[in-house]
Amino acid sequence: MVKSMISILRNKQSKIQLKKASIASGVDIKEVFLKLPIVGTEVFDESNEIEFYEDTELNGTHIEHVLEGIREKK
Repeated sequence: MVKSMISILRNKQSKIQLKKASIASGVDIKEVFLKLPIVGTEVFDESNEIEFYEDTELNGTHIEHVLEGIREKK
């Protein structure tokens, strides 16, 4: 109950801040996307891990390979 009340209060404060920013900038702000870190979560997927060595260059192929492996597990 307390957590939901805090969440509602923060949400209301965020809306007020967005409204103030919209007025101050003269821009109609409709949506804001926030990137938030996921904290306290550990995922170990050894079958799709990427090993890094001195000569490893990360490119789209590495990432696609990992994502394909994850999709196949679903």
